[in-house]
Amino acid sequence: MLTLIVNPTAGTGYALKVEQRLRSLLESKRIAHRILHTDRPGHATALAREAAQSNDSDAVVAVGGDGTAFEVACGLADTDTALGIIPAGTGNDFIKSVGIPRDPEQALDFILKHKARPVDFGSMNDRAFINVCGTGFDVTVLENMQEAKKKFRGMLPYLIGVVKAIVLYKPVHVRLTIDGNAVNLSPSTPLVKREFL
Repeated sequence: MLTLIVNPTAGTGYALKVEQRLRSLLESKRIAHRILHTDRPGHATALAREAAQSNDSDAVVAVGGDGTAFEVACGLADTDTALGIIPAGTGNDFIKSVGIPRDPEQALDFILKHKARPVDFGSMNDRAFINVCGTGFDVTVLENMQEAKKKFRGMLPYLIGVVKAIVLYKPVHVRLTIDGNAVNLSPSTPLVKREFL
């Protein structure tokens, strides 16, 4: 059985339209499935964990954007339940890394026809990530766009976040540990010392 976890707010409501198309496809193919909706941040993690623990899901499919995919991945970490992703958010960057089609129906077909494969699951400051982790300017953009997301939809919050970050950004000091080797980076560290990245 497939468990689909849908973030109703993803893609400014686009995920709900995608859900209707997926439901019709799964019913026409007579594929056992259930559809669950998130209702708060972190909810997708709890729903995915419950689905994995129930042992009746062959895969748990995130229907939303990168945030939904991340939360579902966190709920499936250290389990044998596969993660599927149907892109229905604003950015959908992670699918580009793993070769999932952008079209939701093609993404479902991809999930049904391909075996699960491992992906890296990292952590930074005791927080997990599956796509990228960042600090500095890009994080400042994201922090500054949160307030704008309450008032505006689409790409405008990101643009507001970029403009605010240009004005407010302050460089940071970073300490990385990679395979047991610690490296300190400061705003004055020459770029040649960053080649390992």
